[in-house]
Amino acid sequence: MPTSHSNLDHVNPIEDFACKFPRVKFSAGAKLFARGSQPQYFFYVIEGSVKLSQTAENGQVVNLHVFYPGSCISLLSLTGPSDSYDFEAATALEVYQIPREEFLAEARKDAVLTFELLLHAMRGMKGLLHRIQLNASEPAIQRVSGLLVYFAKHQPLSTVEKGVIPVEVTHQEIADWLGLTRENVSLQLKSIEDQGLIKRRQRLIEVLNAPGLLKLSRQ
Repeated sequence: MPTSHSNLDHVNPIEDFACKFPRVKFSAGAKLFARGSQPQYFFYVIEGSVKLSQTAENGQVVNLHVFYPGSCISLLSLTGPSDSYDFEAATALEVYQIPREEFLAEARKDAVLTFELLLHAMRGMKGLLHRIQLNASEPAIQRVSGLLVYFAKHQPLSTVEKGVIPVEVTHQEIADWLGLTRENVSLQLKSIEDQGLIKRRQRLIEVLNAPGLLKLSRQ
């Protein structure tokens, strides 16, 4: 089973519980939850990724978060229907599908599982705050490199070969994440590529030097 860089060789209580339930597959682009409804299931991501986005009143789609293997979605529904958010399979996706009531019953009686869920939510909040900080104060090249570092960090180890980390994302998607123009993102990616830190292959960006990319994001 793929494991993210941040969760090496560790089976957590959420996965221990989730693996008792059916494995379900979704195609890329599939909507996981209907807007305005209360999800009847929680999903534990085994393979692939899920994009969380919101459509503004002017029609602009704002990308808010990407969930990778090891993520449990949607914890947001614990506060009520997530009617203003879209959950979409960003890639081919495989999950454990956990009935809502069974999930909640286990969380109420298992303190270890509840604690792990709290840590899970706080890690997501930390990542979101980091991206907000990047968007608010950093030069464009640092923002782009910082986002690539974030994506690279969460890629499954099974996809990494000889230190090269593949990140499947388009220039436009990066622009949407960071509030930049596509043209600006393309310029920043070219500059990063010229420094030998990445290699662009259509939709795929290969991270060749993760430490160097991290250093660039902090300059």
